[in-house]
Amino acid sequence: MAYVVDEAVTFLSRYVDDIETRFNHDERNWDVPITQHGLEVFTNKVRTLGASKFGQIGEYVDVAQWYIINNCGNELDHKESLYSRNIQQENIDTIQKNEFPYWFKKKMALLTANGDPKATDDLYALSQFPNDRYTSWQSCIVNGFRFRCKERDDKFKTQCSGMCVGDENDELIYYGVLLEVLELDFILGRNVFVFRCKWYNTDPKEKKMVVDHNLASIDITSKFWMVVQRVNHRNIYDIQEHVKDEVLMNDIFQEEESNELPPFQPSKELSNTSFIDRNDVEPETLPLEAVLAVGNRNVIADNLDDDVAKSVMSKRGGRGKRGGLAREDG
Repeated sequence: MAYVVDEAVTFLSRYVDDIETRFNHDERNWDVPITQHGLEVFTNKVRTLGASKFGQIGEYVDVAQWYIINNCGNELDHKESLYSRNIQQENIDTIQKNEFPYWFKKKMALLTANGDPKATDDLYALSQFPNDRYTSWQSCIVNGFRFRCKERDDKFKTQCSGMCVGDENDELIYYGVLLEVLELDFILGRNVFVFRCKWYNTDPKEKKMVVDHNLASIDITSKFWMVVQRVNHRNIYDIQEHVKDEVLMNDIFQEEESNELPPFQPSKELSNTSFIDRNDVEPETLPLEAVLAVGNRNVIADNLDDDVAKSVMSKRGGRGKRGGLAREDG
């Protein structure tokens, strides 16, 4: 009885829209809608979980500011102002890290004061450094991925604190654990989420990591090793992308333009040559038994009435003959 009730409730729940059911509720790792801004660094899709606390960046404000600016991709051209000073190539990265954040701050403030359209709200907010006070979270969901800090993650059986970062070709992979999720506030209502992690030494020259059968063993201390494995998250699929104009061998080829065929016009001679439509004989009505017997090739005519059996045998071309209906010319 309980099974019938469960099936009935499951069936009825598919037609209920104003009540949350297991068919229409949000996914477990659902995140918030994307905040639309001009710069991608301010386009957050992060859903924070649990309680929060406040902290102060303090002396790490320069480190946080440089990390955010340096990960803006091609949106900011960092090195244009340094090439004109004829600085050696090997020193550009170090000088850029020390000087660019403050140069960028003064430049955007000057352009904003002069009303220059290049000084957008996003660029101006990014240049003025984050607030000294930040918000700390212990868990969050980003793009369908759930992350928990190491301190909170130790209380669960399933682990969500592992971090993995690699280069473009995955030749050098860094492994670590998440310690804290920081929400940095900028002016004009902008904010950026960053992860504070503890990274382990994976330098192949020092032999701190051994990879065997898709499992990586990392020497986290001088005595203890940690075994890690890269896995795919649930409901997250890695779909191979290819060029739009490229046609793969296994793809279904579809022309861009379709050809419309003219409507079908039956021929006048079709009725005289078809086995289905006979206009040269009078129509004949057969009993139901005869119709079923014609469809069954193995039917025994002796089980039918004499009149029905004669009609069936005439249509089948004689008793014991296998095959379809015999054609009659009249």
